This record gives sequence, C-alpha cells and structure tokens, in this order.
Amino acid sequence: MENLKYIIYSLVLGSFFSCEDVIDVKLEEGRTLLAVDGWIDDQPGPYTVTLTQTQGYFDNSEFAPVTGGVLKIIDGDGNVENLTENQPGKYQTSPEFLGQVGKSYRLEMLVNGEEYYAETAIQRQVVIDSITYEYKEKSGDDNSGYYLNYFGWDPEGIGDNYRLKLYRNGQLLNQPKNLIYETDEWIDGNYIHDLQLNWDDPFQEGDSVMVEGLNITKDAYYFFAELSEQTDNGGMFAVPPSNVRTNIFNKNPKPGLEVVGYFGGSSNYAVKGVISGEKGVIK
Repeated sequence: MENLKYIIYSLVLGSFFSCEDVIDVKLEEGRTLLAVDGWIDDQPGPYTVTLTQTQGYFDNSEFAPVTGGVLKIIDGDGNVENLTENQPGKYQTSPEFLGQVGKSYRLEMLVNGEEYYAETAIQRQVVIDSITYEYKEKSGDDNSGYYLNYFGWDPEGIGDNYRLKLYRNGQLLNQPKNLIYETDEWIDGNYIHDLQLNWDDPFQEGDSVMVEGLNITKDAYYFFAELSEQTDNGGMFAVPPSNVRTNIFNKNPKPGLEVVGYFGGSSNYAVKGVISGEKGVIK
C-alpha cells in the first residue's frame, strides 16, 4: 500500500511538471471606437466634454484625442451653447454657461463626418446633513486612521439616485473601490445614516476632507452600476467583460461606429472640513 501511494504521488507530481509547451495565443486588438466623457451640473463651469479613441487591451499609451469635432449643448428651452476645443480632444463651454436644476440638456456632436447625440437632465438638489469621522486602530484589512460616515435625508418621492465623491487634500479618490452610488428605491423619504465612505484607505490627522453628493439620473445610476461590475469582475464567478452602457448614439447607426462613454448631468452639494481630534463632525 505504501508503494502504491508513492507511485500515485509521483504521477501527480509528474503531471504538474511535464507539460512545458509554450502556447502563443494570438489576441485580436478589437475595433477603435469613439469614447466620450462629459458632465454638466448646477455648479459654475466651464464644463468639459473629452473625446478620445479606445485602444487595445495591452496598449499602455495615452488615449489618442479626437480633434476637429463640432459640439454644442442645447437646453430644454432651445438655448444653444457652442463648445470650444481648448486642448486636443477637450471641448469646453463658456464660463458663463450654467446648468440649472429641472432642465434637460442635449449634447450634439459632429465627429469625423458622423452625427452623435446624448440627453441628460439635472435633478433636484439633495442636501448632505453631515459627515462624521472617528479614529480607529488597525483591524483586519483596515489600517489605522480616520474613517468617515455619511448622514442625510432622502427627500420624499422616488427618483433620486446618488453618487458620492470623496476628496482628500483636494484630490478625488478615484479608484474602483471609491465608486459609491445608491438609488432611493428602497429608502425613499428615510434618513440615511452611518454610510461608510472609506474602507482600507483611512484619512490622517490634518487631512482636508470634501464630500460631494450628486443627484444623478436613473440612467447614470445604471451606468455606474455596470462600471462597478466590470471593474470588480474577477474570481470564480467572473463573467466575460463587455462595454458598459452608454447614452450616446449615432443618428445614423452603422456597424463599427458604436460609441462608448457617457454624458451625464447632476445637481451637486458639498461639505468640507479638516480632520482634527479623535472624532468630529463636518457640516
């Protein structure tokens, strides 16, 4: 029996170390698509729409800007704002142009002879009540430092969808783990409390804090939900990657001319302060 165990053990080890053939997998680069990144809100502009080209998965170079486009934003009253290309691929509104709560907006683009459009709106503003912070010692995967929690009312009436943006010392925390979004479908009219904003990335004494609350459209909520799903797509239950939904369309759809990205709108409300003491409240 001992000899049999030894033979089986040897065969198993052999199966791990005998297969040394190198397989050269040829991967298709995929098509180059137009990528759009733009946002409008109720805070002073100017607002920027960025146009770039997608690139191959293994291409680590900078995204190529798409230049020479003609872009304009039309509000629900028919007023037209023409955008100016101030840098390659970056198109800006004038500083005087200001988004307004309750209005809809349509982005129209003429790019490389093709006409594209997107539509969004600016929802009612939702006020942040307060942000609390408290120092905690290292525990498990959480490092020592200050952890922040959100407090605020969700106004009555389903249709409010949120994104929370957290800034440290003026810099947006912009990793996939920092993407915080929520819908009021299950919390309509209730008080939101103790919503933790940072996990394994604590703040430190003296850090400045700003939390920006965006009331976004339902379509934008789904965009962020799919974006989060794709950036956290791994492990044994991973699904094949796919493009995240977009609200940008070609007026004359043609194969190979699909678009990726998003043009969104929101009302924004921010609170800011400085970390000081063991615990505190920022209003």
